[in-house]
Amino acid sequence: MLEEPWRVTLCGGLSARQGAHNVSRFRTQKTGLLLAYLALYPERTHGREELAELFWPESADPLHSLRLGLASLRQQLEPPGVGRGQVLRADRSHVGLVSGTVRTDVTDFRAAVTAAARTVETTQKTQRLREGVEAVSGELLPGSYLEWVLQAREILSEQMQSALKDLVVLLIAQDEAEPALPFALQRVHLNPLNEEAHLTVMQLLLRLERPADVLQQFERLRALLQEMGVAPSVQAQELAAGCLSFSEAPLVSVPGPGGLGARSVASLVALPPSGPAFAPRRSPPAPSAATRPVVRLPLPLTSFFGREKEVSQLRALLAPPSATDANGAELLTGAQPWRARLLTLLGTGGSGKTRLAVEAARLCAADADRAVCFVELVDVETPERMLQAIAETVCPHAAADRLPLEGILNALGAGAALLILDNMEQIAEEGAELVGRLLERLPDLTILVTSRQRLNLAGEREFPLLPLPTPEHADAPECLMEFASVRLYVDRAQAARADFQLTARNAAAVAALCLRLEGLPLALELAASWAQTLSPAQMLARLDRRFEMLRTRRKGIAARHQTLEVCIAWSFRLLDPEVQAFFCRLCLLHGEWTLETAEAIVGESDILEKVQRLREASFLLVREAPDTEGTSLRFHMLESLREFGLERLDPRELDAGYERLTHHFSGLSGPDPFATVDTENVRAVVSWCRTSAAGHSLELDLLNALMHFWSNRGGWVEGRDWVQAALERHAGEDVLAQRKAWNTLGFLHAMLGEDGLARDCFERVLADSEQAEDPVMAVRALSNMAIIAVRAGDSIRGCALMEQSLHQAERLGDTRIIAMQNYNLGATYVELGRYEEARRFLDRSLQQSREQDFAGGVALCLCSLAEAARKEGDSLAARQMLEESLEIFRSVGEKPRIVEMLDRLVKLLEAEGDLLQARIYSDESALLQTHLRSE
Repeated sequence: MLEEPWRVTLCGGLSARQGAHNVSRFRTQKTGLLLAYLALYPERTHGREELAELFWPESADPLHSLRLGLASLRQQLEPPGVGRGQVLRADRSHVGLVSGTVRTDVTDFRAAVTAAARTVETTQKTQRLREGVEAVSGELLPGSYLEWVLQAREILSEQMQSALKDLVVLLIAQDEAEPALPFALQRVHLNPLNEEAHLTVMQLLLRLERPADVLQQFERLRALLQEMGVAPSVQAQELAAGCLSFSEAPLVSVPGPGGLGARSVASLVALPPSGPAFAPRRSPPAPSAATRPVVRLPLPLTSFFGREKEVSQLRALLAPPSATDANGAELLTGAQPWRARLLTLLGTGGSGKTRLAVEAARLCAADADRAVCFVELVDVETPERMLQAIAETVCPHAAADRLPLEGILNALGAGAALLILDNMEQIAEEGAELVGRLLERLPDLTILVTSRQRLNLAGEREFPLLPLPTPEHADAPECLMEFASVRLYVDRAQAARADFQLTARNAAAVAALCLRLEGLPLALELAASWAQTLSPAQMLARLDRRFEMLRTRRKGIAARHQTLEVCIAWSFRLLDPEVQAFFCRLCLLHGEWTLETAEAIVGESDILEKVQRLREASFLLVREAPDTEGTSLRFHMLESLREFGLERLDPRELDAGYERLTHHFSGLSGPDPFATVDTENVRAVVSWCRTSAAGHSLELDLLNALMHFWSNRGGWVEGRDWVQAALERHAGEDVLAQRKAWNTLGFLHAMLGEDGLARDCFERVLADSEQAEDPVMAVRALSNMAIIAVRAGDSIRGCALMEQSLHQAERLGDTRIIAMQNYNLGATYVELGRYEEARRFLDRSLQQSREQDFAGGVALCLCSLAEAARKEGDSLAARQMLEESLEIFRSVGEKPRIVEMLDRLVKLLEAEGDLLQARIYSDESALLQTHLRSE
């Protein structure tokens, strides 16, 4: 059951939350936009063809792409415990959201505004409008420029401006000028060219006795209108001129048509343009610019792309209590327990930490009245020099005889302050004490550190920075430009070659380039700097030697950022030699891996501390992934870091590492022993066995162990080719290993539907087993031959072989094979329509499987019993057993079996007329089959 509706946020960044479930990433950007579209128009259903053409017009099969997107959304919106179809409804022709299961910030806004329009009482009307405008924060679906998004964004902006105008008028009527100001500012932000909105802000500021801010607002208006060749209205000019007397400044002429005429300053002050409600009271002179908090931030010379969510999060985390954004919206209410005083922006070299910190700090400076100072520490090696660098930035005009710490405390102790310490990794340990002292001595100080290394101070909050999102596949240029990594690459390429454009001809290469460079901003910038010399396709071809290409000769770039290799080496040299060697050995691993896999390849059992050191130094990324026991952590590294480490790996370590990993894989056991093993690591180990003299003798044992991998993960064509080639290479060698390999090859032929070739393999295994007096392999061969015979339609021979295999297994006392042979006989009798005999064998196998805690055997028995029930007309019992079987296969991660159960359920439900649930299972099956083919 769905305990509460999903809350989908469409403005300021797409996300969805329901209870403890939080979804902020989607299978693809289009999948997320599909959810946004359905949530934006929840009152109607949408035709499948309409959605397919709207979101995947360039796809060869738009409807298939839509099915994959819907299946992915179902997995996210209908987690375990929520019935299928409770959130997303879909039939053969239409798709929509179930009424009441999803609400959005936009629908909350519109509902509140509608309620306000129906309310007569002023206080309630004001409250409704306030609730409405506060429900929406930020631009609708930022970063997307699809036509329907632009239209919806424009409509929402107009509705928001109208609501803000009504709210401000109501607050003014209630003599609530100060609460009205943030909403008036928000209206200006939505439409900066609306002079009437600017006038309202100026009048409110005048009422609040802030003449200096009135003049500042007027200057903003004048600058905006000047770009259009228009001057501010006489009303705005007169209002600004009237404020000059409050600042005790001489009257100056304000350019524009009409000027000020003969009216005196005194008369302007006595009769402000909007009448008595705005009549100001005289105030003391406004603070001079010299007394305002200092803001010292570097001025960026290039455009900033993406990171909207990260900027918003940093802005909130760094905000002082009761800070407001540029629209007047409150960022924090009171002293939040999670507010950070020490925030470390952590990321690998070239991930864009400095630029993100500057962008966030710039907004923080506008949000609150506090000092903001940026200190570059890249060349600082000692705490003393660090202290001096901070002092030189914070109090550059301090007396020469003043101690640096005294100057810092004096400069930052006057009020709230934000200090950014940039590139602190090389002095993280030694400088941490100074950071702690500053925080202790200055209670209103907040420190933002950018580093590749944690400070490990009490109260430190880590903010990990990932690379920019990348496209998963080639797409139309306008779709690719939705990715910040692509926009960054194109912008920097145009800086190198002004006529560079993203076109249909180079889109695939640009997408692949961004993907291969993993969205790392520095790598993208270095690659783009070659746009005058290399096309995107040529750059892509040179990535096998990425460190030769990823360098620049441009001036004005820090030395550590002129090549990607130097950037990584900067971090690498900060590691202890022992950790450096450990990292290089880890670089033999591909994709994601667990601690157990890492222990196997490095040959150490106590690696936790070293892994933690590497993670804290931004060499490793980590994520929590589901497994059969709940969740576990998976680690991975950027490909650029991996290649850097491999280049520094002792060649002897390559053979030693892969030999250890081969033994590890060969010895794995359990229902799904390879559940946490990345396919790329399997490929790497097999390749090493095939090409290395040290791995030659281990190859067959490894391939035989991988039968469990192929059984649960697919990849049967690749496996078949590997085993065939290995049998040719190992002809005349270890007879037992070859016999097992022929059995593995037969299994792979059977999975691919190549029954004739599979039968030949199993007959060979049986003959060799009988000659070698190997009863265990003989039983397996008989069992497999029986299955092939039944599939070929020879049920009589199949049952005879199964019974022969069962008798031999009973003599051996092999309980697992006994249970499986009982199942095979039962399943065969189901196919023959002999249901009473089938149940006898299946019930026996079910009991044996439960006694052995053999989950896969239990699920198979339930599946065959369900088939018997279906054929006898008991659809309800069949459905219950199939769904139980499906859940068991889900728990052990057997993807091919999951697909089989889903397909059986689809047929059953279609026959019953439950087309909605059948479509849900069908879409999930299609998505899984796509994953199996890709693996």
